[in-house]
Amino acid sequence: MHPLQYGTTAADLGARAISHCEKMLTREDLQDMARKPEPVFVVLLLTTKFIPKLPNPPARDMITASVPVTLGSDYNPNVHCLSMPLTVNMAQ
Repeated sequence: MHPLQYGTTAADLGARAISHCEKMLTREDLQDMARKPEPVFVVLLLTTKFIPKLPNPPARDMITASVPVTLGSDYNPNVHCLSMPLTVNMAQ
């Protein structure tokens, strides 16, 4: 996956939230997501990064751009974690 105006497209389509986008959002995407009267939320899936050993998502950049950030566990066959306390702890 690579940046293809993922955030801008989500904002233009009126999406309320997007996930799996930690490394795909450009500065322009973040600005477009935040400018809407009802901004697009980013769902950070922090437990997912451990299996493929991904770096931490740029949450501070998202927050600085006024994009609302939420947390999710992304429970799936690769990540058997339903623990939101663990997910919140990973966000600190």
